[in-house]
Amino acid sequence: MLSPTTLCPVPEEQQPLNEFKDLQESWFFSWAMLAQLTFLSRLAIVWVIGLVLVMPISLVSFPFVKLPVQCLWSAAIGACFPVIFVLVQQYLGWTYVRDRLSAERIFYEESGWYDGQYWTKPTEMLAQDQLVVIYQIHPLLKRIQNSLLAIGGFFFASAVVWNLV
Repeated sequence: MLSPTTLCPVPEEQQPLNEFKDLQESWFFSWAMLAQLTFLSRLAIVWVIGLVLVMPISLVSFPFVKLPVQCLWSAAIGACFPVIFVLVQQYLGWTYVRDRLSAERIFYEESGWYDGQYWTKPTEMLAQDQLVVIYQIHPLLKRIQNSLLAIGGFFFASAVVWNLV
């Protein structure tokens, strides 16, 4: 008996389950799958790198000798932007694969951009893909969303504190 993947005309690298496995094995996209503390430490490293990059701008804008709180606070806020870029890229990558896994029909290209087609997944394959979405991808997206919300909360709190200082 042939399995559903044997009947699949979609090239191996464009099959949604293989795209999911590629993201799992990717150095960058696998961050969301790491333990919570490891995930946060990677984001902290990105934040520190951002801090190094924005600190000269902050020092020029707010001389440390005259305005130390504003200098450090603006650098801390500016360092969040690389973290936001990382999280948005993670979210977009995992959302793309989630959408491909959830779809009943998937678009694929046989040999180039000009000959794309749609293929309808068999019921068994669709059920398997949807289980992957529910149990493996949704928790990752939730983690990324929570991280973005935390940074948003930090920005809001920073705006309030900035007006008080």
